[in-house]
Amino acid sequence: MNPKQEDIQKLKRLVRNISKSRLVLHGNRSDVELGEIQGSPWVYAHWMSIILVSGKDVKMIFKAHFMSKDAKLLASVPYKKASSAIRIEQALDFMREFCNLTAGAIKRSLSDAKVMTGVSLPLVTRGFDEVFFQANQVKNNIFDQWRLHGPDFEIGCTVSIETFEQITLTSLNENVDEKPEDLGEAEFL
Repeated sequence: MNPKQEDIQKLKRLVRNISKSRLVLHGNRSDVELGEIQGSPWVYAHWMSIILVSGKDVKMIFKAHFMSKDAKLLASVPYKKASSAIRIEQALDFMREFCNLTAGAIKRSLSDAKVMTGVSLPLVTRGFDEVFFQANQVKNNIFDQWRLHGPDFEIGCTVSIETFEQITLTSLNENVDEKPEDLGEAEFL
């Protein structure tokens, strides 16, 4: 059974808003814009970080698609280094943590709406692996794609949502608080 159309739109807006707010906070950037991705590319970027938010009622796969140069640039602020001094491992860790923070905020918002979920560990893989995920998409999945960008970077984001029961998300609050204390402590070595 599928949720109501207004609940689907609310859930899509929530995930978009959370991804933007977590990039603003995690990357310490105020210039993050939310935009649309035109078309349905097979591969969005060279890398993608992935995380699963899942429970008995819903399964969500959130992905951030990015190029190395963009991840290095974004990671340069919390690492307090020039982007050219950021190692690729540090950039990939930054993107894993971005997915982790995004999924954690989604989980908290769903929990507030009485939808219980858990969160997997984030992982990073090559962007070309996206072709394997597309083959497994379920017909009734809810899919959304958008981009987070600034004057010097771009990250493509996607979410695939599958619902198992009729869930009501009327109490879901799609407005995200952008408080630094929501992030907790992230260590960059």
